[in-house]
Amino acid sequence: MWKAIIKASGNAILFFAVIIAFFVASACNSRNCRREKVPSSVLKYRVLSNGDEHALNVLFDLYKDECLPYCFFMADSLNNGEACNLIYLLITEWYEDNNLKMPSEVFNVVYHYASKGVELHNWPSAINMSVIYDSGKYVPRDTIKAQKYLELFHDFFEEVSSGKEYEN
Repeated sequence: MWKAIIKASGNAILFFAVIIAFFVASACNSRNCRREKVPSSVLKYRVLSNGDEHALNVLFDLYKDECLPYCFFMADSLNNGEACNLIYLLITEWYEDNNLKMPSEVFNVVYHYASKGVELHNWPSAINMSVIYDSGKYVPRDTIKAQKYLELFHDFFEEVSSGKEYEN
C-alpha cells in the first residue's frame, strides 16, 4: 500500500516525510533529560567511552557547535547511522544559515555520510538522500532516486517502529 501511495504522490511524500521527521525530532527534544543542562564534557566522555548515542543526541541539542567531531567519531569508529544523520544536518544547516553554497569537497563528505547512514538503515538518512536528489542543488535532479530513498525511508521507519532493528 505504501509503495503505491509513494509512487502516486511524488513530491508530496517528500513533504510528508520531512514533516514526520520534524515531529519525531520535536518529540525527542521534549525529553526531560534534554531540558536539564548537562555539561558538554560529561556528554563527550559518554560518547567517547561508551559510544552513547543518546549522549550524542543531547550534545547535538545543547551544544551543536561542539558536536561535529563526536559525530565523525561515532560514524567512523562505531558505524552509527544517527551520527551520519547528524553530520548531514550540522553541515547543511551551517551552510544554509550562512547563505553560502557548499563547496563540492564538503558536499562529497555530506553525501558520503548520508549514504553511509542509509547503508546502516538510518531512516533520517534516507530522507536526507531523497532531499539531495529531489532538490537537484548539488547533484542533477533525479526524482526516481528520490522516490527510491523515500521507499527506503518507509522500510527503515517500519523496521524501527516494529522493533525489528533490536531483534538481531
